[in-house]
Amino acid sequence: MRDEGDALFAELFVVCYGLMLSINNFIQRVICEIDSLEVIYLFQDPDHSHMHVYSSLLVKIFGLKEHISDISLQHVLREGNHCANFLAKLERSSRLGVTF
Repeated sequence: MRDEGDALFAELFVVCYGLMLSINNFIQRVICEIDSLEVIYLFQDPDHSHMHVYSSLLVKIFGLKEHISDISLQHVLREGNHCANFLAKLERSSRLGVTF
């Protein structure tokens, strides 16, 4: 059985890692499509991030967010997130290891 807390951590970690990749590649306009409304709510409310169980990760995300001039998170339905599903399946069958 999958723990929802682990799913939330994974979603936040992906946002954090995506922001780091954007900054390292000098990308200043980022649109992040995500199927987790909870992540979007947390992203929009930095005042309450220090009280969250994943506060250290949220603080890191908010710090990274300051280095990108135009960033937005948009909610997409899980069923409509075909691109992410395709890439996840492709990665599992890849013999190249980690790819970007």
